[in-house]
Amino acid sequence: MAEKRLFVPLCSDPFKWFKSGKKTWELRRMRGQFTLKTVTYGRPVELRRGYSTPDSLFGTVGAILIESSLRNWFHSIHDFKVVIPIAETVYDAIEIASEIMNVDPDEDVAMLGFQFVPNRALSGVVKRKPTSGIIS
Repeated sequence: MAEKRLFVPLCSDPFKWFKSGKKTWELRRMRGQFTLKTVTYGRPVELRRGYSTPDSLFGTVGAILIESSLRNWFHSIHDFKVVIPIAETVYDAIEIASEIMNVDPDEDVAMLGFQFVPNRALSGVVKRKPTSGIIS
């Protein structure tokens, strides 16, 4: 039986960032459906703009990063812009994420982030019948 997809509802801006490829990581408090039991490497993921729109992106969970606070998480990730692309500095990213998530950056709250690896359809590939002749 195939593993059930992880459903991740997003606000409009983060959805647009994922769609453009500027955002590749999602960050959540580690609780509810966002734990190591549910967020596992290779699990199918659906990112959806809101709950009731048809706007979805499909992929899989890639790398996973867990830290004890929001500030620690951002200082552990290789590039803060993969989470908050509009941030100019890591400190901006921490402040923006803190406001969005309503969590103090230094509060002892487990944070779980995962890399979204989009499903890629074959693009630019055209199947053609082989032609006869000599190619030099």
